[in-house]
Amino acid sequence: MRSRWSRRRPLGQGRGKGPGRAASGEKSAKGPKHYKVKADHAIVVTRQVLVKQGWAVERVDDKDGVITVWYYRGNMGMAADGARCRR
Repeated sequence: MRSRWSRRRPLGQGRGKGPGRAASGEKSAKGPKHYKVKADHAIVVTRQVLVKQGWAVERVDDKDGVITVWYYRGNMGMAADGARCRR
């Protein structure tokens, strides 16, 4: 006797059109989009995002085609004496 659990399938794994299937001829748009960018632009965007998130970029190294971004956590609004800055 077969177990009733062996006949069940996760949602979208069945035959035909279902929640997890695209109709024939349609392309499923899942996952991130991939496109090529120049390294200079990627470094600029990386620097902007890190600074916006509160990180300080120390330097950017390019050795043998490998780009390394050195960064550390910024002061998060603290003054040099440890008191919080007013915004």
